[in-house]
Amino acid sequence: SVLRPSDDAFGYLRLSADELRQLGLLAALAGLGLAAYVALVMVCAIVGGALGMVAGGGGAPAAMLALLLVVSVVALAFFGVRVSLASAHTFVTGRIDILGAWRMTNGRFWLMFGTYAMALALNLLVIVLSTAIALVAMAILSGGLEGLRGGAAGDMSSLAAILAPGRVAYLAIAAIGTALSWPIRMTPPAVIYRALTGDTTSRIFA
Repeated sequence: SVLRPSDDAFGYLRLSADELRQLGLLAALAGLGLAAYVALVMVCAIVGGALGMVAGGGGAPAAMLALLLVVSVVALAFFGVRVSLASAHTFVTGRIDILGAWRMTNGRFWLMFGTYAMALALNLLVIVLSTAIALVAMAILSGGLEGLRGGAAGDMSSLAAILAPGRVAYLAIAAIGTALSWPIRMTPPAVIYRALTGDTTSRIFA
């Protein structure tokens, strides 16, 4: 909807070569991520073991786990931002080119990271608000807090329990919240890619 706004038939839903390339891209990124994680574990094991020995030997496992956690979070954020345009790049060019997408983000990490952080915060806000509204609706339709606890337990014993008004209202409102949150997460990379490859690049990333 961002990169091909005129191609809106069937609500932008397709199953074609574009989608197959996206699946291929996801598989490639998953493979690279797994390889990077294995390498990261090995490096952290060596460094964590060395730190544990310096600290007295007994703290080696804890030191390794702490180091692995910190480095994993930092690496995930860095590489996630640097390859975030790969999906849009694949969609537009018709070929999987992770390195091409990587080069497009060169020198723009912090600006893009801030954009994604704001999108994530807004996404969490939408999820929290929609969940709160869904829980209130369930409580009202289920007879208060007691009914809310029963609905939260997920009673699947009968069709009547599954289709209870409170449960149906909760699922419907939660589904609306999820539908609202997806564009918040998915749109920023496509908009950034369009800006970088269009006439507005100098105004946005000056």
